Amino acid sequence: MRWKKNGNTNFTGRREMGDDAGDIRTEQPTKEEFQRGCIEGYFKPRAEILGLELDVEYTDEGYRIKISKK
Repeated sequence: MRWKKNGNTNFTGRREMGDDAGDIRTEQPTKEEFQRGCIEGYFKPRAEILGLELDVEYTDEGYRIKISKK
């Protein structure tokens, strides 16, 4: 993750995300993107290690996770 510098010596606080090909986003991820990243990148892999399965339902307020044994 890199931080974009504005014209001064201060940082803008906006993250730049993208690959090395120059496809860079300067805005923050949406709420849904952030939630999906947490679930897919953290919760599901850990659940699989423990022999559990996650079923995720996204709602307007956030999301619900149903945890069950495989």
